Amino acid sequence: MGKNAKELWKLYEADYKNMRVTFKGRRCLRCGKFMAHHSTPVSRWSCGGCGYTDYEIKH
Repeated sequence: MGKNAKELWKLYEADYKNMRVTFKGRRCLRCGKFMAHHSTPVSRWSCGGCGYTDYEIKH
């Protein structure tokens, strides 16, 4: 896994009132797997499963 176990808590949000844990990132529109955020050379979200890439447009 690319992240340390100490840093995994940054990727999830806990709702103690409803007892739910949700993922803060994005899921792939094609296959539904988790997407990774890359900031260099161009800011983008990419899926390691199917190769789908979503580029962020800066205004």
